[in-house]
Amino acid sequence: MKILECRRFSTTYPLSANTRVVKDYEIDLEMGEERIIVIDGIEHPIRRGNVCVRKPGQTVYGKGTQSSILLTIDFSDTQSPDHYTRNVSGPIQTSWDNGLLDDLNGVIVPHSEFTFIPVYTELLRVAFTDTNATQLLVMELLYKLNAEV
Repeated sequence: MKILECRRFSTTYPLSANTRVVKDYEIDLEMGEERIIVIDGIEHPIRRGNVCVRKPGQTVYGKGTQSSILLTIDFSDTQSPDHYTRNVSGPIQTSWDNGLLDDLNGVIVPHSEFTFIPVYTELLRVAFTDTNATQLLVMELLYKLNAEV
């Protein structure tokens, strides 16, 4: 498992309806106000504290101003995070055969908007400096997401 992207992202302009194909696993924590994300043609409302899970091959675009912590993962461990960007076309990662991802899709609304902030905060701190801690945090995140589902 390799983290390709782990960073805060905010737009100061409304997102457009430019559809892109998801290349890798994206598990983002929304930090802003309510907006809409469209995954495979289905609209999902999303707001602060929600987690949006997108898998390779899905189509996606957003409506509204975005403020998120972006987390992009390569479970095949074949890519490099150097100069990675979601918006550049490239190969689509093969599906990761793991039961922890099977039921995770779309927007997950936790019982509390603060449920996932500690995990994402720690991921922001160690994602590119401590491989063992990063792997443990990603697994913790997947288990917590499954508990919410």
